Amino acid sequence: RQLPRVEPFYAVKCNPHPAVVNALAFQWLQRGGGGFDCASIAEIDLVAAAVGDEHAGDRVVFANPCKQTSAVLHARAKGVRRLVFDNASELNKLAELFPDAELLLRVQTDDSLAQCPLSNKFGAATESCEALLEHARALGLRVVGVSFHVGSGCSQRGAFRGALRRARAVFDEAERQGFAMTLLDIGGGFPGADAAGQATFADHAADINEMLEELFPSPDLRVIAEPGRFFAAAAQAMLVGVISVAESSAGDRYYLNDGVYGAFNCLLYDHAAVPQPRILRGGRELGELEAGPPAPCTLFGPTCDGFDKISDAMPLPKLRPGDWLLFPEMGAYTSAAATMFNGLPPAAHFVYDCR
Repeated sequence: RQLPRVEPFYAVKCNPHPAVVNALAFQWLQRGGGGFDCASIAEIDLVAAAVGDEHAGDRVVFANPCKQTSAVLHARAKGVRRLVFDNASELNKLAELFPDAELLLRVQTDDSLAQCPLSNKFGAATESCEALLEHARALGLRVVGVSFHVGSGCSQRGAFRGALRRARAVFDEAERQGFAMTLLDIGGGFPGADAAGQATFADHAADINEMLEELFPSPDLRVIAEPGRFFAAAAQAMLVGVISVAESSAGDRYYLNDGVYGAFNCLLYDHAAVPQPRILRGGRELGELEAGPPAPCTLFGPTCDGFDKISDAMPLPKLRPGDWLLFPEMGAYTSAAATMFNGLPPAAHFVYDCR
């Protein structure tokens, strides 16, 4: 509702659980719009299984700018024709393997204030786009659009304004060179939940709508976005068991059955903050009076690594082995990157249909 011109293409990497992908695929197929941002063979296959092979071509943008040969060939075999590039060697690869692909040029942005910057790795500088477009034209390739990403978890108001101005400049150059530009991909960066002092979804939406009206007014232009955490963050909670307790005058240490090698990897890779959990004992939630006064404590994960620390100052009441901690909004960039370190399997998933 707040972005009426923009189709969401869910960033599968954020949480690739089939329940999330299938729920969104159902919505997209029912409503006629929407799709998925994929970055690998496995993600393409996951989406194809959800939407059907016959729909994968129009429901997927292969947004990884630097792809393995096998991934390009797999995308072609699946009918996924929209692929992203940001360098000349990728163009040479695509000219050989998939010459009739529909290409999007990814443009670098200022994402210095994002939770997870991406422009240090991907995106062509605007001053190099003219030469890249000339190279694509010399190879006989079709460039149909521009993409960018303001960084995952963008807290900066105005980031989309600058990125859209850069995209407009590249659109103009591409059209000058004779390319028919039909697609604009504004990437992700939308928050999973609004936070005080940071740009909200409504803030970003207002900027995007204003700039689209000013710079890209044509209703014939298809505009898509790649939200991940916006959809996934609140869709999953984490229920963690207390497996051991070490009491100390300096603050108790609690050992949990998941840690930074599991779903709490988000503390490292996503620069996330640990949400305050609810406490369950004997199958029910403890109230504040029953739980007792909180005190700073340390939370460790289950591995034999001292680095596996979730928090060193979280205020919690006295816990016991067998208690459970329910952490909310743990759906974005958590279980997606969990490992098998120490032979400890990733957390099991329980799916609840709340319709």
